[in-house]
Amino acid sequence: MRVQKYRYFSEKMNNIAYKKRIPLHAMFELTYRCNFRCIHCYNTREEKLSYKKELRTHEVFNILGQLQEMGCIYLGFTGGEIFCREDMAEILWKAKKLGFQIIVLTNGSFIDEKIANELGRIRPNKIDITVNAMNEDRFEKITGTPGSYTKVFNAIRLLYEKKIPICVKTCGMQENKNEIIAINKFARTLNAAFRFDGKLTPRHDRLKTPLQHLISPKETYYLHRQCYPEMFEKYDHSGKERKGAKLDRRNIKRLFNCAVGYYDLAVNPYGELKFCINIDYPRYKILEGSLEKGWENLKNIVDSLKPPDDWACKECDLVNYCAWCPGTGYLEDGSFSTCDPLSREEAKFIRTIERNRNAKK
Repeated sequence: MRVQKYRYFSEKMNNIAYKKRIPLHAMFELTYRCNFRCIHCYNTREEKLSYKKELRTHEVFNILGQLQEMGCIYLGFTGGEIFCREDMAEILWKAKKLGFQIIVLTNGSFIDEKIANELGRIRPNKIDITVNAMNEDRFEKITGTPGSYTKVFNAIRLLYEKKIPICVKTCGMQENKNEIIAINKFARTLNAAFRFDGKLTPRHDRLKTPLQHLISPKETYYLHRQCYPEMFEKYDHSGKERKGAKLDRRNIKRLFNCAVGYYDLAVNPYGELKFCINIDYPRYKILEGSLEKGWENLKNIVDSLKPPDDWACKECDLVNYCAWCPGTGYLEDGSFSTCDPLSREEAKFIRTIERNRNAKK
């Protein structure tokens, strides 16, 4: 009952923020530095070496204050690996005192007894830790970092003992597709949330090297069915296909059908406002103006970006099954309107699933 009430309240807040265009949700990339060398990472080598340009502690505090004044409530801290920053505890305490609902995204490798105790006092709403394999050799093949397996699982143990809410998340890849179910079972033993994503994206410089590790839409679909049987059971009984039902409401008269420019925003490690963590252009320097001016600028850009006359989505019979977004188009070739091959392949598969189901009725 408590979960249902929270979801109802959260949806109501989102609807109000969407209509009034209040930046309710923010992702704050605090650093691109990382001690792992994951094979599927979308950050570039240049970004990871750009730490000298990162915001200083007081500048982060400045932006946090502006986010609060603008009405932001839900705040995610991500990277890179955020605990590469020595001031991470100070930043979390500041966000806590400002009243944000905090999610921490980390690889967990820096979380020792001292940091775990500090997190136990701060009490963030959730800590997301990536577990891409249960097998040690496979885990470290993906992270590219010897010793990472022991550090990450030790961090999970510490957080679990201190009753800090955890979400175990994983990316589906050729290297770990046979371990996804085991990772899901591991999360359940912790009574932790589990998040599985079968999508990988090109790097920020649009190099497509991460995509060589992709699994097929068919593999992703059936892994989702096994990991979230209760969700699929609900839609199977209602006769609706999960993705098709969700995307029927897509408005092809505009490019952005997400919350970007409505109640979502992202800030990079240099204090620049941008659309989301996938789209690093255009950027607005918050500390040289203000978050409010940057938000107005972002909203105007979103409103002004119209689909081109020859936009493929206008005539495409896959549109109600497609999970395409402008971010995937941008990462494909720098255009917000490009149809990327992966989204199209996924949409074809989902349409086939739905048609087969309808034929059996």
